[in-house]
Formats: sequence, structure tokens, C-alpha cells
Amino acid sequence: MKLIAATARNYARALFEISGEQSENLETELEAVVGLMKENPELQVFFESPRVPSDLKKKKLVKAMGSLSSHTVNLLQLLIDRRRESLLGNIFDAISEENDSQKGRVRAVITYGHDFGIAKDDQNHEIVLAIKESILKNRAAFSLPDGNIDVIVSNKVNPELKGGVVIRIGDNQYDASIATYIKKWRERIKVHNLDSNLIITKEQSV
Repeated sequence: MKLIAATARNYARALFEISGEQSENLETELEAVVGLMKENPELQVFFESPRVPSDLKKKKLVKAMGSLSSHTVNLLQLLIDRRRESLLGNIFDAISEENDSQKGRVRAVITYGHDFGIAKDDQNHEIVLAIKESILKNRAAFSLPDGNIDVIVSNKVNPELKGGVVIRIGDNQYDASIATYIKKWRERIKVHNLDSNLIITKEQSV
């Protein structure tokens, strides 16, 4: 897995240098290609199959995608020629990370225990803005650098959290969910041999 990630990053860095100011467009096009693969599993199998001739793959993929920039077309053809088609998703992730790093962006996934009616990509809801402000005030907790940072969030809902919120940025996670609170209390109760009914009131009140 580490070797795959390292190889994808090498491709991404080379593409980033070659594409220059077009790197954002390259990311957008790769996102479209990766999305198309996810929506059409048969196309992904066709694209990654070693039994399908390279020329046929190139023709079908270009036809399926329509107009693409020369950078994107060259990348797809290179992956096909080198039989590295399965790296496409990893390269897209690496390109996205490289663009974010250069533009001073960080991406956070916010999972809510209750549905507040916040759209997945809503960056301006009052709850989202409050969480963004909290993230920037606690940069060290998320290993974020100093300077201007644009926090881009993706909002999700998971009723199993029972309430509260979980924030993930890269490998760093802040868990303030009710489910985790209850779990920790249960662990403490086991350690001290207390009656588990002590937290029933807490669970019922959630």
C-alpha cells in the first residue's frame, strides 16, 4: 500500500510541474474520470483488465469521456501503456493533495450525530462556520501549519453517533460524539466494577 501511494505521488508531482497553472483543471478532469469509473464498474474492469488491448482501451476511454486536456489524455495513455491503470484513483488523490498544499487548503470531514439539514458541500452554514473557526483556533491538534488556511469541509450524518460531532483532517480526528462518551463511561465502569445501570439515564436522555 505504501509503495502504491509513493508511486502515485511521484506521478502527481510530475504532472503538477508539467501542468503548471492548469493543475486545477487537471484535478477536475481526473475527478470526472474517476467518478465515471465508480458509476460504471464494467468500464473500470475494462480499463484495468490486462487482457484488453491497450489501443482499444484508449479509444473507448476517450470516447466515453469526450473532450479532455492533453495532460489528462497523456496521463491515461501512459498508465495504459505501463499497465498502471489501477493507480488512477491514487494519482487523483495525490494531485488533489498537492493542489491543496500549494493553495493553502485543508479538507475536513465533519460527521454529525443529528441531521441539521446541512448540505454535503455547504461551507457557510452557521454550524460549519463555527467548527471551521474552532479548527483554526486549535491548529496544533490537527497538525496544521501557521499562516492563511482555507478549510474546506464535507458534511456527513451518522445517527449511530447518537449526537455530537466527529471531525477528521487527514490522520487526525477529534471525536466529541455521544456514542464515544458512552463507550468511555462503560469502559470506566468495567475497570471499577460499578453497576452498568449507572449510565442508563445518560443513554435514555440522548
